[in-house]
Amino acid sequence: MYLLRRRGRQFLVSILALAGVACLIAGIGLAQDPEPPEPRYDFSGQIVTRLNENGVLEFCLRTDDGQTICPRARYLNIERAPRDASVASSEVSWTAPIDVGAIQYVADNASPTATPDEGSGSCAPDFERMLEATWKVETSGTFGTAFHVGNGRFVTAYHVIERRPPFVSLIHGQRTIGAAVIGVDPDFDLALLEVDSPGLVQDAPALRMRAPTADDVGEPIYLIGYPGGEALTISGGGVVSQVWDDNIQTSAVVRGGNSGGPVFDACGAVIGVLWAGGSSWSYTYSGGALMRSLQRLNDSWPRWPLTPSAVPPALRAAGRLVWHYGPDPPQDVDCSELDADWWIAVSAIADESELRSDLERAGWRQIGVCGASGPDDFDNGFTYVAALESITAEIPSVEDCTDGGTPRVLHQSSRSFGSLRVTLRDPAPECPEVNEYSLRVDFATPQTPGVDLGATLIGADGSQLVGAWSRKSYSGTTLAADSPVATFWQDWSVHAGFMPIAIRLAAGGERWFVPLELDQERIAPGEFGSAEVSVAIAARIDSESGAVRVCLLDEGVIHCGPDGGWLGPAVDSGRWRETAPISWSASLPSELTAIAAHAPRSALTCQYQDPHQLYAWQFNSLAGTATAVHVGNRQFLVNLARVPDGAPWGVVSRGELSLPVVRVASDPRNDLALVELFDAEQQIELGAPARFGLTSDALIDSYVHMLTYPAGNAGRYLISVLSVTDMSERVLRVEPTGNGRHGSPLIDLCDGSLLGVSLGGDDLLRAETVRASWTEMRERAERPRSQNDGPPAHGTASAYSRPLYDGPIQPQFSGRICNVRPSERYHGRYAVYVSSVDNPDVWRVYERDGARPDTCDFGDKIFIVEYRDDRTPEAICIEPRRPTSPESTAEWELDAPEGVELLQVTGFVRDDCPGLSTLEQTRWFSTHYFKLRNTGEHEFESFTVRVLTDEGKRLVPRRDIYSFADSDVWAWRVRVTEGAPVKVVVTVR
Repeated sequence: MYLLRRRGRQFLVSILALAGVACLIAGIGLAQDPEPPEPRYDFSGQIVTRLNENGVLEFCLRTDDGQTICPRARYLNIERAPRDASVASSEVSWTAPIDVGAIQYVADNASPTATPDEGSGSCAPDFERMLEATWKVETSGTFGTAFHVGNGRFVTAYHVIERRPPFVSLIHGQRTIGAAVIGVDPDFDLALLEVDSPGLVQDAPALRMRAPTADDVGEPIYLIGYPGGEALTISGGGVVSQVWDDNIQTSAVVRGGNSGGPVFDACGAVIGVLWAGGSSWSYTYSGGALMRSLQRLNDSWPRWPLTPSAVPPALRAAGRLVWHYGPDPPQDVDCSELDADWWIAVSAIADESELRSDLERAGWRQIGVCGASGPDDFDNGFTYVAALESITAEIPSVEDCTDGGTPRVLHQSSRSFGSLRVTLRDPAPECPEVNEYSLRVDFATPQTPGVDLGATLIGADGSQLVGAWSRKSYSGTTLAADSPVATFWQDWSVHAGFMPIAIRLAAGGERWFVPLELDQERIAPGEFGSAEVSVAIAARIDSESGAVRVCLLDEGVIHCGPDGGWLGPAVDSGRWRETAPISWSASLPSELTAIAAHAPRSALTCQYQDPHQLYAWQFNSLAGTATAVHVGNRQFLVNLARVPDGAPWGVVSRGELSLPVVRVASDPRNDLALVELFDAEQQIELGAPARFGLTSDALIDSYVHMLTYPAGNAGRYLISVLSVTDMSERVLRVEPTGNGRHGSPLIDLCDGSLLGVSLGGDDLLRAETVRASWTEMRERAERPRSQNDGPPAHGTASAYSRPLYDGPIQPQFSGRICNVRPSERYHGRYAVYVSSVDNPDVWRVYERDGARPDTCDFGDKIFIVEYRDDRTPEAICIEPRRPTSPESTAEWELDAPEGVELLQVTGFVRDDCPGLSTLEQTRWFSTHYFKLRNTGEHEFESFTVRVLTDEGKRLVPRRDIYSFADSDVWAWRVRVTEGAPVKVVVTVR
């Protein structure tokens, strides 16, 4: 075990690996991400042995710092001990000083993969990996989503960082790290970011990308991001609707804040980057476009924007990025309303109060902020520009420092990649607080032209200084511009108090960590803590020679000295003998490095469960959309505001199933209502009901997950990662706030239990409160009388054959009323119907006639139809307004001018409704929906589009008035015979 002592805290980290666990992991066969560089340390010691008069061998351990420690079980009877088999002592432990300069960082260079098991033909997405790679990006006034593509680089949407300073904050849970925009591709709305301290995101998986094809249409996708700039959220249940050129259209639910987020296929590979979308569709640039764009950016040598060098040590912190520090405000930020002595611009502010304290220690007081939407105190606390006034007598000089004294070599060594030298130039007279460090690397094998080279100087205080692009230089093997890189230089200007202890060097995908062997008086061993080390002593007797071999056993691995640990066949009695020194490498806790302050918290600690197997359902009512919780006995819990007294009906939906419900009880104090299936005799399987869990203060600061069904297609869902921040007797509070999740359940994904129910804001009812309310409502539940003798409902999208209500009084909900037309000749009637799709196409059907009714469509799948009492419709027809599936088996052919292509054909099935069979002039009988893309010389307006059957019959398609993100795409509807070949003919008028 290691026991680390640092800053008054203790960290206990186990280093004992179980061989059985290792074998189990190796046998699973799942693709694993490369692990972050693991801090390891070289220990050494000697085994001392002696043989007593009874022929028993005793052994102890002498550490490299002079301690002699004997294990409790340390005796071996040479005569009786088994031959050719190792016998281990009990563990021996001691506290060893840690010299931070000797810490090694060992990286796993395995390539990240996310592929199906060979031969299985299927795969499952690794949601933990997908969540850990997706971060929120915040600029000085906007937010979006970014994802890690390796080597500390992230991809986001260009429009997220457009017209903003090229510095951002990347946030994941409680972690925030500074990054810069190092390349943009506006044509594909892409921006490439690089973090200021790559070592702090070594745990973030690098996502794999692929180019989607037409075969992906209809396949499931997952979109992960930060909708509204709030919680990390999985948007699932959507499918690929269309693939063309560099674009993908999907049915995923997105909103502002998702921009720049990855779109994953069912195997966890990135197939697109979101650039536009809404509640029913989204558009992304494909993974193929992304890969080409990244290659172009890499070929153009992406570079870091300039950052200040003379920043006081008090303002430096691991992950924090000070990107402006001077007497004038930064460019591209409007600070005209403020007047200040000095200006600072910072990204990755984990704690604003801590930064304010650091400013005061550096001699500054903050007097205002600018360049962001919000009050005087910056509203997101991660990236800001601050106006400062001095609380010291002197304003710092910003004159360029001339060269100081002669450079002196601090470190020089040879490595596997080549030779490395670090020099220090003493401060110049006008800049006594600034030191100049220089790095020179001569590569053993010249690097590929255009390779990304960079170096980070790591300080004894944990700070990491990324070398600025402007202070890099290169030398090739020849004078040609495309010559391989033979030599690399990097310079840093840092405060005189900065103490370097290591350099992290990057060359393309390669990473090297080089401890700097500096003056040991400046870096005392044990400065960063100490480790409690545990090993065992293993002895083995050779059956032929009788020689005894003693070695050390650590983490299941035997370590012997250079002499093999052999004591020889003759062991002197009563005299201690020493083996040759034994060295071994053991892992250290990450708390020894700057990464400690940025240790990740797993966003999904349990096996992901398909939400459709849980107890949450989409809920629609005349008062709006929410989420319902199935509690058994054909009943659901919903938010009371969604089923007011004047309109107690609703519809619960999941997947393709939609069922009408009615309120049977309410609990105003807790804002809950109990609803029950409207049809008391309907027999249907609803799945397992909710199982109430237990909540306690142990939940505070832990991650929990909220399951929400948004409006629209009930096959889609959102899983949000939240953190519990406070708890009272009735409610618990979560962050991020402001998601407006009415009735959504808070779920323990480990056992599926219900932890709480959302009230629509930041507070959630605790599971115990919800259970008590449900029990009380269940005992007094009473079904209201129903008036539902109105016109019957027909059609593919009809969820119930009768209205839920029919009468002369309009249902009241949220104070809204229908389009009432009072008349002396007749009275109006109102009927409530439910649909299985959102925003359906509704018709009133009369004998051999049809008309669109006046509807109050406030609940997506539940609406009011108004009709005259002297002219009651024979039926109400309810059909989908657009195709519910992106796939079709029809055979279609295109005859069109050059530049016109048949982009997509979709089946559009509708049922016949009584009384509408002769109304073929309407759009009702559209059976197919097709899209054309035009990139030719003629405009769409100049085309005539016809549809012909194989028998030559001409069909008249009707243009579908529907906007697309791509203006080159138009769509039509047409009725064709199922299975019959069809030709689309396009001519120029």
